[in-house]
Amino acid sequence: MRDLENSKRKVLIVFSKTNSDTSQLESNEGYGTNLISNEYLEFDFLVDPSRDALELSLQDNVYSCIIPCTSHSLRVELNDKYMMYDFNILRVLNNRELDYCGNTYLKDIMLADQSACLLQSKIGIPQKIITRYQNSSRQSNLKSLKNHLPLLLTPSYSKMVVSRHYWQADSVETAERIISDLFEKDELVDEILVCGHTRCDTRIIVTIIGNPPLSVEFVYDTSLNAALKNDESISVRQCRHKIDAVT
Repeated sequence: MRDLENSKRKVLIVFSKTNSDTSQLESNEGYGTNLISNEYLEFDFLVDPSRDALELSLQDNVYSCIIPCTSHSLRVELNDKYMMYDFNILRVLNNRELDYCGNTYLKDIMLADQSACLLQSKIGIPQKIITRYQNSSRQSNLKSLKNHLPLLLTPSYSKMVVSRHYWQADSVETAERIISDLFEKDELVDEILVCGHTRCDTRIIVTIIGNPPLSVEFVYDTSLNAALKNDESISVRQCRHKIDAVT
């Protein structure tokens, strides 16, 4: 008779507290291995692993499927920001020549740069990057966004720090005050991405999981977003929200 224990397929899923609710995972209740593992599959969960913990797990196990739900691990949680480990999970997997579900390492680098990602996507959201040392042109850059209020401000940190919050400004003057306050009170802030609000109808297509040719795309029509908020009786079918499996 076949040894079922030895014939199990092992699956590794990597999470981070920065983008997932891992409380049930860590308590082994809601998503614990005992709950979803069966005679065919055995799941290993890593929550914000250090590099040595990740590499040891990869070295000691043969995984049939690896699903990294994050590219970076949380090292410590600060008041309004996260301090991350200084390594990229996808790069580790690539270096070991392991197949996994999700973005490639190069695509992840681009996605990590929010400004570059928006430019590449052709979505057309107006934006400006304000640096700590950009004093003379700061006001003119912000005024160029005055027709795209409210403004969304996201600080960008050095030393593997990620902001937990963003700020919204309903006027250029408010944005100026927020920017000055952030630069004055937090020396780790290198620059601030300021995005304007766009009112044009834009169809956005985002790949959310998988590698081609088995990727899944989420198609979202923003022109109907306001209608959804104002009329809860509108169905998903009417709003042309759909998920397409590309095969």
